[in-house]
Amino acid sequence: MLEIGYSTNIAPLTLASILSMGKMLISLSGCGTQMFLFILLGGSDCVLLAVMAYDRYVAICHPLHYHFIMTWQLCGLMTLGSLGMGFLLSLPVTLLICHLPFCGHNEIYHFFCDMPAVMRLACADTHVHEAALFAISVAAVAIPFLLICLSYGCIVATILRMNSMEGKRRAFSTCSSHLLVVLLQYGG
Repeated sequence: MLEIGYSTNIAPLTLASILSMGKMLISLSGCGTQMFLFILLGGSDCVLLAVMAYDRYVAICHPLHYHFIMTWQLCGLMTLGSLGMGFLLSLPVTLLICHLPFCGHNEIYHFFCDMPAVMRLACADTHVHEAALFAISVAAVAIPFLLICLSYGCIVATILRMNSMEGKRRAFSTCSSHLLVVLLQYGG
């Protein structure tokens, strides 16, 4: 659902821009809404991938304890936590950018409200905003990626200690779909 929302957040404005031959305008509130949803869904997606890596870690490194550790309550809390983290990442950036004073030529020739492009329209110094955007972007992308790498480091160490080739194959196949999604998210 996050991927669908993340991808389709930009699609309506993109299609409208194509149909209007690039002459479509968007309000500041529409731009802010699009930014908020883009960061919320993208940040939540990154955190959810780290949660899924933890799930794979528990399944492979602690298989006998999996059902005791990964309860429905914990899964629900981690899912809500990923949405909460996305919200905490998106709200400050969106508020900082939307409260900038804008003047003069206020048109952006993009198919979505790109944060750096919107900040360039401001009549004020945006260094603090740019630093906040950078810090939040690093937090949203790098921290979950490092947690994913840590989980898979432990998983690989556990797989290498397995004696059975069938066990190694099953453990790898358990992780392959998640690894593919991680590669698509961070590699594309």
